[in-house]
Amino acid sequence: MQQQQDIELKYQAPEEKFQEIFEDYQEEHKENMIFDTDELTSIYNELQKKKIYLTSYISQGGNGCVFEAKYNEEIVAVKCSKPKFEKIKEEEKIMKLLKDTPYVFKTIEEFLNEKKTKYYQISKKYSCNLKDIMQSFFDQKKTLPLNQIVGFAIQMSTVFEKIQQNNLIHSDIKPENILYDSQEKCFNLCDYGESKSFKDGSKTYNLKGFTRKYAAPEIKEDNGFFNIKYDIYGLGIILLELTLGKFLEDGDCAFIRNGKLPNYISKNALYQDINQIIIKMLEKTPQNRIDSFGLTKQLNELRIKLESQFIYAIKDKLDFTESNLMISKFRQSFLKFNYTSKQNEVRLDKYDFKGYSNLSKIQECIAKRLVHHLDLKFWDNNIDVLGASYLGSGLRKCINLKNLKLNLNKNQVKAIGQLALGYDLGKCANLSNLALNLDTQQINKQDAQSLGFYLAKKVNLQNLELNISNIKIDDKDAQVLGFFLADCTNLSNLTLYLGWNQISDQGASDLGSGLGKCLSLSNLTLYLNSNQIGAQGASDLGSGLGKCLNLSNLTLNLDSNQIGSQGASNLFSSLGKCLNLSNLTLQLNSNQIGVQGVLDLSSGLGKCVNLLNLTLNLNSNYINAQGASDLGSGLEKCVKLSNLKLNLQFNEIGIQGASVLGSSLGKCINLSNLTISLYYCQIGPQGASGLCSGLGKCVNLSNLTLDLRINNIDTQGASYLGSCLRRCTNLKNLKLHLDRNTVQQSNQLKAKYLKSKRLITLQITYDWY
Repeated sequence: MQQQQDIELKYQAPEEKFQEIFEDYQEEHKENMIFDTDELTSIYNELQKKKIYLTSYISQGGNGCVFEAKYNEEIVAVKCSKPKFEKIKEEEKIMKLLKDTPYVFKTIEEFLNEKKTKYYQISKKYSCNLKDIMQSFFDQKKTLPLNQIVGFAIQMSTVFEKIQQNNLIHSDIKPENILYDSQEKCFNLCDYGESKSFKDGSKTYNLKGFTRKYAAPEIKEDNGFFNIKYDIYGLGIILLELTLGKFLEDGDCAFIRNGKLPNYISKNALYQDINQIIIKMLEKTPQNRIDSFGLTKQLNELRIKLESQFIYAIKDKLDFTESNLMISKFRQSFLKFNYTSKQNEVRLDKYDFKGYSNLSKIQECIAKRLVHHLDLKFWDNNIDVLGASYLGSGLRKCINLKNLKLNLNKNQVKAIGQLALGYDLGKCANLSNLALNLDTQQINKQDAQSLGFYLAKKVNLQNLELNISNIKIDDKDAQVLGFFLADCTNLSNLTLYLGWNQISDQGASDLGSGLGKCLSLSNLTLYLNSNQIGAQGASDLGSGLGKCLNLSNLTLNLDSNQIGSQGASNLFSSLGKCLNLSNLTLQLNSNQIGVQGVLDLSSGLGKCVNLLNLTLNLNSNYINAQGASDLGSGLEKCVKLSNLKLNLQFNEIGIQGASVLGSSLGKCINLSNLTISLYYCQIGPQGASGLCSGLGKCVNLSNLTLDLRINNIDTQGASYLGSCLRRCTNLKNLKLHLDRNTVQQSNQLKAKYLKSKRLITLQITYDWY
């Protein structure tokens, strides 16, 4: 019997993690979980026998625990509860009636364990629930966009129509019971365990499962009647919270049930129409409350009205193609809700280890457990050749390993150790995400080439982070790395730290060639700072990047190379082909790119029409007034730009350059966050005034940081800056660095800036040093 059990149980239950979960829950909630540590272990083993492998613990609800699991090669959710057989039958009956209804939670499989002490429900895994999304927005003092509030309400009213048609009631409408499906980008109503069938005359004392905060007024009546309008009231409270941008307290909801709703309705004119619908949903008397069909009708009428207003707003402002595209996206926003969530869960398949001294214990642990994610922090542990060999031998036994972070920074892993480690990593067949840090290792060409050779076999890699900075990598090593990248056709996210090496034009060219074949690449971070790359290398690197048409996020650091104006021109021309770029960071400090290089940078930026966030570090590049003017010309074409950080330190742009740059930035109407550093740019008080005069036209600017140190600005010039910046009517936070000028600190000068009505924080520095 024991032998049979050992065969069936491939993996040992992570009992120590269950103990931590149990203790953490006890500490946070001051009560025990539904299942103790032994029961959680039993759940793990029972499901494993059915080839359902638990991979994370997500949460505990009122009746049970929810886990993530791997089942039939799919990631699913598993809910385990203590069975109430009448409730199970009722829920199965209701789910059968709603099986073809959109926006309804559906299970893949349900079953009882052998002893009938636990009930399991398997479903697709949802990203989070509505409460998580609301909390995320409310923490940021934000409300959801009105079109998405309306779209969400339409989805729920669609479910309510089917519930009403079948004479049902959900009875526990609350944000926790509304799940977000990140694949379909919509919401699904779940938890029908307390749902009821009703007929006219059904009484509220039959309702056992409800949350008082979202309960309708009739719940207080011993002989109150209930039907679908009870659920509609709960949804009305949720919509009220969404428009207010905060969760209501139980006491607030008690007041609303007693007819005090007008005290809580949002005063924002934007919500005027939906407020009228909410009022009908929260009528105190059920007979006067709107039903599901009336609700759907009024919500769709509001949707059509909002669409018409949007079409009118963009009429004649965009060309025909772009106008139709924006209208289509706006209409889709009622149906599809885009939200990125990181679920608060405890991974049961993830293990972190610090320190190499207990390698045998680590190997024993990962040999017996289901391990998908492994983080080994072994920096500065005196790991030598033999240690690397042992480590690799252990890793190749992790046949389920998908994600590996391995930090071997500051060790003594030399040639044969690198070779063995690379060989073993190449044997991890399921590895799709790898972060490898070999910074400051004493390895040579053969080591790097061997490592690259074996990693090149990892064609399934989707995410790769490789830190091989400061280890004397040269062109030959870069060529091997380029060949490796060319084979990684599935790479979506790539981070390469190659700074402080000996890569020149040929190495950069080979890297560009390899990157140009990574057609799935959407996110790239590439550090090549402090190498020996010239014009040809920058040109060829840019040529490769220009082929990555799916690239949406790019960080490129070429600080302290020698790319010059010609290299910059070709690099920026190629980047202009990446039309999907929305986030771009270019660090090109100390590269002598000059006026011509900036002109071509401007041209390339002007083609990146989808840019939202841009960081440009161009200090010490021989940029003059004409260069600053050309740069501004390119920036003003980035019509969607919302966040800009611009560093032009140690460039002699002068009065004219600063003024024209400011004028161009004033045309970036969507700019909300701006940081500009013009440290030692010889702009003087006139240039500073011209800059800020242009910025005064940025009506949506809310956060501004200006570094104007060492620019011969006097007190009068600083005062005029304040007058110009007052035109930024939405400015909330201002940081102004006037150090090492001739500005005299005074309360009168500070008062000049504080006249801006919405300004919340003001920070001015005057130090002379």
